Amino acid sequence: MNNYPRSEVISTPATPLYRYYHWNRSAVGTALLVMLTLFLVLFTAASAQAADKDDSKNQGTLETVVVTARRVTENLQDTPIAISALNGDQLQARGFSNVLDMTKVSPNVTLQQAGSSGGKSAVAFIRGVGQSDFTLAFEPGVGFYMDDVYYGTIFGSIFDLTDVDHVEVLRGPQGTLFGKNNEGGAVRVFTTQPKGDNSGYIEAGFGNYDRYQVKGAYDFALIPDKLLLRVSGGFEGVDGYVTRYDFVCKHPDLSGNLQRETTRADCKLGTEGGDESKAFRFNMIWKPTDELEVGLSGDFLDDNGETAASKTIAITSGGALGDYNTNVLLNPTSGFYTGVPLDQRFLTDSPYTTYSTFKDTSTGFKLDPTNDVKAWGISNTINWDTPMGVHVKNVLAYRAYRGNFSVDFSGAPLINAMYSNPKFVHHQLTEELNISGTAFDDKLDWVIGAYYYDGYSRQGMGPVILTSLEIIPPNIAPFCPLGCYGLNFYTNDPVVVKNQSGFIHGEYHFTDKLSLEAGVRYSDESKKYTFTREIIPLNPPNPLFTPAFDPDYPALSGFAGHPSATSSTSRLDPKVALQYQWTPDIMTYVQYATGYKGGGINPHPVFITDVQPFAEEDLTSYEIGAKTQWFDNRLRANLAGFISDYKDLQITVVAPNAADIVQNAGHIRISGIEGEFDAEPVEGLLMNASFGYLHYHTIDLGYAAGVPGGPTKTSKPAYIPTWKFNMGMQYAMPLQDAGTLTSRLDFTFQTKIYNDPSNNPLAKQGAYGLLDARVTWDSPDTNWEVAVQLKNALDKVYYVNMFDDSASVNAVTGQPGWPRTVMASVRRNF
Repeated sequence: MNNYPRSEVISTPATPLYRYYHWNRSAVGTALLVMLTLFLVLFTAASAQAADKDDSKNQGTLETVVVTARRVTENLQDTPIAISALNGDQLQARGFSNVLDMTKVSPNVTLQQAGSSGGKSAVAFIRGVGQSDFTLAFEPGVGFYMDDVYYGTIFGSIFDLTDVDHVEVLRGPQGTLFGKNNEGGAVRVFTTQPKGDNSGYIEAGFGNYDRYQVKGAYDFALIPDKLLLRVSGGFEGVDGYVTRYDFVCKHPDLSGNLQRETTRADCKLGTEGGDESKAFRFNMIWKPTDELEVGLSGDFLDDNGETAASKTIAITSGGALGDYNTNVLLNPTSGFYTGVPLDQRFLTDSPYTTYSTFKDTSTGFKLDPTNDVKAWGISNTINWDTPMGVHVKNVLAYRAYRGNFSVDFSGAPLINAMYSNPKFVHHQLTEELNISGTAFDDKLDWVIGAYYYDGYSRQGMGPVILTSLEIIPPNIAPFCPLGCYGLNFYTNDPVVVKNQSGFIHGEYHFTDKLSLEAGVRYSDESKKYTFTREIIPLNPPNPLFTPAFDPDYPALSGFAGHPSATSSTSRLDPKVALQYQWTPDIMTYVQYATGYKGGGINPHPVFITDVQPFAEEDLTSYEIGAKTQWFDNRLRANLAGFISDYKDLQITVVAPNAADIVQNAGHIRISGIEGEFDAEPVEGLLMNASFGYLHYHTIDLGYAAGVPGGPTKTSKPAYIPTWKFNMGMQYAMPLQDAGTLTSRLDFTFQTKIYNDPSNNPLAKQGAYGLLDARVTWDSPDTNWEVAVQLKNALDKVYYVNMFDDSASVNAVTGQPGWPRTVMASVRRNF
């Protein structure tokens, strides 16, 4: 490595200070052991203290968790499904701001925002199954729902948790009871419904990085007991936490002929990771009779942010761009040599700085480093208890959004790849009908459902700048006898998805203790993807440099005809579960279920022959679980173990021609265990913990075996830690006539993860733990609340995700997580 000047803490994985900032494993093991011991000691001591009191049964009884995973409102402990659920008060106590925060309390669940190359997309994996690529060629592996409305893309699925009643994370295949088929599981968010009681709240907060937030809700009756309305909304903003600097300004002696981009003395170009959003929602309910309820909901989001925080972790050689030390770097319009290679001089000395300019030196084209989404939707829900004794529920909804985001992979004033998505649009129409009832003297509970989804999306990128410098990689050079200036083009690709499904599900109660569930879903799904490419010409033109996708050359030729491909899926997915209630406090279950993720089309073809569909994934899951309560409901312990046969995985690999090729890879067996624990040994003291263990065994890779950039039989799954732990503790201390002071600590730890199928060590995130803290004061009448919250209280350096593109553009980039943040807020309830 060249010894270029450094002035801050080094952030590349190979350096000692980077490793210093990551959590020491032995320290983590010790901390976990201490916390677990403390949990047990505190619970035992508090239980003994409570047992000495005559009214111990009324001291510290856990709140009942209510879920709707089986289309009825029921106790979590009676539901034979592995579910993590939090109500609105619990979400607020933990300071959760969006749905991705549920990853902290859900075992074997990964929820995170995509990096700068994915915009405002939710990367979601449950039990090793999910989807990380925002591209519309793929279907989500985990379903996201808002008030029973399915969201058809992972882009735009990062739901805000303002005015939310509860959130459920269902683990394992879902599909015989509601919505669209979900292969890995489902994340379901339910907003607060109107009561017409003139209640509400307003809250304001501020924090470091100039963070601000104002939100509120109001619930009232337009017609008492008949027409009820609840409105909520707010706005918030925060500055970015990664600073972009002008390299020429910082290091003129290393800049060759590159031009300075700013006249500022501090050399600052801007920041990344900042955001500003406004949101509004209304929920209205009309009750014309006691048997009929008609709901109408609408929402609007205007989220304008900076490009997602991104850091170039490594600049490599030997990929599609060859050895960066021997590349010829030339501006094709003027013949101007930059005089410097794209090498490690552009690695900054901090995880929170970059030299990105979002400017192509070869053409002068500059992108706006933005990351925004504007979304709206409306839905109608009808619940009708018919005179025939059956219940009818119908959910009709329309949703739409448009988004824009930009990415610069180089982290330098020289571009190896950059693009933007100024025309990313989506709209969908969904319809779901459920008819449910009982039979055989209430021994059988049954539901019949039909589901329809019609989605249209358009994925526009403009421009896509690949190898925009005059770099002639070995695999492209034969097609460019006079030279190439890169694969520079606009895209505007329409995608149409249709799904028609029907399902039937029943639960038969043989006795008060023994029940059998069985259901089946039929799905008929299709996806059509059409490719559009538009050349970005040189201005002024230069005959010595020819676009690499000119019809005279094979690369990207033939796309003028707008080629398309269609992937179709038709299948049956069954579910069978047996449940036994041993005592009022102990229930066990076994379950068998299948699921799938729909097929798609190779999203990034370079040659016309790359326009090919790929098949659906297939998952078969076997699960055993127990829901238990102990010590007069002062301790809740839920456990589950599972084995999944996972076949025909949709794995993206980089082909020798630099195209991304999706292949269905053979057979994987996933096994794991998970547990969730809640305790309230005495009134005011709450403790919770969870753990998840996942073992990923590759049996066969099929056609993906041996593909460059692909996995091997010993590779670990991308984005999935082997172990994940969470522990939280909360104590509410009465202040007599001065209200209540509640203190809470939450610690989350996960083992190392890889961020690509080939397990490139440059894209590996080591094990780390995060600590959050919150202190809340409530007035005696609970009308006022003042809170101070710390996130990442120990200021740990870690990466939320990494993107290994060393095989094509010789770079590994990553999204650093937020450093320590503090937020103070005041809330008025009424």
